[in-house]
Amino acid sequence: MGINDDNWKEFFLDSNEGLGTLYDRVLLETYFQKFISQHGIKNVLDCPSFGLHGFSGIGSIYLARMGISVTVCDNNQERLEWIEKLWNRIGLNADFVLVTDYSRLAFDDRSFDLVWNLAALWYIKNEDLTPILKELGRVADKCLFMSVHNRRQLFYPVWKRLEPEFFNYVREEYSDEKFLNSIFGNVLDEFDLSEKGYLVTTPWPGLIMKKGGLFRQIKPSDTKLQTLGLIDIEIPEYIDYLMNETSSKKIMNKLLIFEKLPNLLKKYWAHLSYWVFIR
Repeated sequence: MGINDDNWKEFFLDSNEGLGTLYDRVLLETYFQKFISQHGIKNVLDCPSFGLHGFSGIGSIYLARMGISVTVCDNNQERLEWIEKLWNRIGLNADFVLVTDYSRLAFDDRSFDLVWNLAALWYIKNEDLTPILKELGRVADKCLFMSVHNRRQLFYPVWKRLEPEFFNYVREEYSDEKFLNSIFGNVLDEFDLSEKGYLVTTPWPGLIMKKGGLFRQIKPSDTKLQTLGLIDIEIPEYIDYLMNETSSKKIMNKLLIFEKLPNLLKKYWAHLSYWVFIR
């Protein structure tokens, strides 16, 4: 099942979620490393943070470990509190900011060297995307890195057929490449499009569902975390894993060879489309 505003807690409490997102994070690290070396990134805004992953903000963990100042935004107070608790348990610091209107962020112009989000835009289904993208550009000083679900990939129609109810939670138009290209051209005129392509070209298909079944063979776990809060639960396997991913990362690094496939092929297999804008 895809993550949505009603079931996000199940993803947070799934001890396999950290492993399930590992490929994405290993891949993202290669982009972050490039941004850091080429543009001297010192502070980052992860906004909106609620997107592809159950553990919102998990993609910015690498940046925090590299000494980058991280700010994580969410429009759900409870989810933001859970994000902060999990970050604290991993032993990392970030600023956690509640956003009630993504078109009015409480930050000064060009506050962040890098602003990024991962498959998050289509969850803002009841708001006009144009002022939101303009606002993300306003607070970005050097780089803007955004991705959306790739609607051209072969398994996207399969996902829609298997889980039609999920698509009531999102606005598919906000993941349409042509639609987004037209908006980007109008609202990000202070930026140059540096890179555009496709991400997460894995050997497995792009069915964005819970990872437990897929990864149980790699990392067995019978831990079932049933709770309404994080204060009293113990999640040592989940936390220990996020703190020490070295062995699993070696496996995922080998799979990154698929990211070198030509865009003509990735267009129909990669899970995400992405854009990099440079001011």
